Amino acid sequence: MRILIDTNILIDLEDHSEIAAEFAQFSQLAISNGCQILVHPTSILDMQRDQEVQRQKIMLSKFKKYPTLDSPPEPDLDFLKLLVYPGSSDNDRVDNRLLFALFKNCIDILVTEDRKIHTKAERIGIADKVYFITDICLFLEARYVKRKVELPNIEEEYLYNLDFGDEIFASIRQEYQPFDVWLQRIAAQGRKAWICRDENQRLASIVIYKDETNHCDFFLGKILKICTFKVLDKFRGRKIGELNIKMIFNYCLENRYEKAYVTVFSQHQQLINLVEEFGFIRTGQKAKDGDDVYAKDFNRPSQKNVLDAVEFHKINYPYFLVKGVNKYIVPIAPQYHRELFSDFVPVQREFLLQEHLSHSNAIKKAYLCHAKLRCLAAGDLLVFYRSRDLKKLTSLGIVEHIMVSNEVDEILSLVGKRTVFSQEEITSFCSKPLLVILFRQIKHLTVGLSFNELKKRGIIKNHIESITKIDDTNFCKIIEESNDNILAY
Repeated sequence: MRILIDTNILIDLEDHSEIAAEFAQFSQLAISNGCQILVHPTSILDMQRDQEVQRQKIMLSKFKKYPTLDSPPEPDLDFLKLLVYPGSSDNDRVDNRLLFALFKNCIDILVTEDRKIHTKAERIGIADKVYFITDICLFLEARYVKRKVELPNIEEEYLYNLDFGDEIFASIRQEYQPFDVWLQRIAAQGRKAWICRDENQRLASIVIYKDETNHCDFFLGKILKICTFKVLDKFRGRKIGELNIKMIFNYCLENRYEKAYVTVFSQHQQLINLVEEFGFIRTGQKAKDGDDVYAKDFNRPSQKNVLDAVEFHKINYPYFLVKGVNKYIVPIAPQYHRELFSDFVPVQREFLLQEHLSHSNAIKKAYLCHAKLRCLAAGDLLVFYRSRDLKKLTSLGIVEHIMVSNEVDEILSLVGKRTVFSQEEITSFCSKPLLVILFRQIKHLTVGLSFNELKKRGIIKNHIESITKIDDTNFCKIIEESNDNILAY
């Protein structure tokens, strides 16, 4: 990224000695992340016209460390007409040259404290590329500073701290050569991985990832590559794959990645099925060694070719459709909430990778109850309400499948390891028809409304003891109050 700086962000004419703290922060963020800071040659000439020799000397010395923009074009008449009031002073001519360099894509961003330049940028439609110093710091932080994401059962670890003799590496080593050379090389680069450990502290799964922003062979933008995605065979069925998908998604969303991708050989059908189930799409491209490229887009989707609500969410996670589906508040007791939503922020408990706790890792989960409600359908939205202790809304889900049955085998076949209830408990429930809701977890609410707040806003009237339907207006209130309206579509 090429960033052009105006003189006013570095030099305060009333202060001849200090560089603002904001500029120091900006400079550190830009340079450490491979951005190039440039100065327009016109700015240098402008400083050389300063009649105060000492001030001129200080100003030029501070800019000397930055390269000048080579051969920037001179503003043409058509461009000056776009400005409406281009001005004719020396300052205006300097400002216009800076803006024209941005207009002609000689640079990616212009940083200036001059409000007149910002106003001119609005007139010519490039205001989104002109930043004040405080705003460029926020932009660079959002783009480059990695935000840590935590999930139960997953650790982020430097590769050089792992035992390369671990069983999980042996299985990868058989298929990829020279795997050890690559592993040693990227470990020396300080690369990291997400790992799950078993009760003996051996690796049950590993995901090695890489930031390929501006260096991707297939896509433009801020890109995350999943280099290695492996779950040991003996841990299959415990939804560790889904847990790792959740980690990838959370990390991409928190760090504003536009896309994540993985390359997969066609024989790895289980991995292909997993990534496709959660919205990765085969692009038709081939990597150098012949494997297929599967990518997941995190940009806000277009409404063109809108699919049904479930398919829309599957492809466009974390976004979901609001129109044309029903919405429900679903109560869940604390002990079941802790297990079903083990990644909910207030929950500090970590779950071992035991088979009977597979639902804790899963994205696709099952909710069972004896509610008499029978009008739920695929695509309907669920807002989970943690009762008794928190007494607040916590989480969003989307219905994938509904079944009403009192046949134990039929229910067990559907829910698999996605429910908090054991086979014995389900058997005891089946004395009367059981409502089974298969749903996909969307996210936890940023700010969940409490019971008192729900009553105050007229969303509910009484205690939430069973699944309660709410209208579109009240659902939108919940989303807006939770600061999650950007996901609703």
